[in-house]
Amino acid sequence: MVGILLWLALWGRYQPALDSPSSAMWQVFWVGFIALSYTAFHALAAATQPLSSETLPLIDILVSLVPLGVVAYTTVEWLRGEIQLTDYQKIVMTLGAMATLVDTVVFTWFSLRLNRLAHEFVRAE
Repeated sequence: MVGILLWLALWGRYQPALDSPSSAMWQVFWVGFIALSYTAFHALAAATQPLSSETLPLIDILVSLVPLGVVAYTTVEWLRGEIQLTDYQKIVMTLGAMATLVDTVVFTWFSLRLNRLAHEFVRAE
């Protein structure tokens, strides 16, 4: 879902009306709120995953890589000069990158570490 929202904002399908500083700040607030909600949701998912689940961390990694891929692809195209980004799109790209990097690096590490340590605490029946 977040990957779709990032794609829409970064590739020009969603262009908010930024006619005043107040409306621009509200748009940035909503982008930050969505990024923070995304990070909080994945933190909760990493902390409450069932112990000794082998497929859940892999599915979480794949889901986390989709929005990161959108941001990475947009960044590469922007740096190559193929697309021009507005300030709003640069803010979306920066906040999206930060949220997905925290999710991909920190929460994936946490869930894989938890999965590895689960064999010491959960007895096989």
